[in-house]
Amino acid sequence: MEIISRADAKARGLHNYFTGVPCKNGHVAERYVAGTGPCVVCDAENQTRYKKANPDKTRAWQRAYRERRKAKLAGEASA
Repeated sequence: MEIISRADAKARGLHNYFTGVPCKNGHVAERYVAGTGPCVVCDAENQTRYKKANPDKTRAWQRAYRERRKAKLAGEASA
């Protein structure tokens, strides 16, 4: 992996960057340019934890996403 600063990654239009420095939880992984620049491993762990803690919200979001996707695909098929 190429070591690159967040500013350089942002200037290049990249979504992720790598500093080689461990995050606050000790992961040496890529970080996201957007937002506060969390480590991708920490972000994945946080998403998993949220989904387990909020199964009803997760199911509702997934259901709404499927409906939006069906409508979009139906619109593309008829065009």
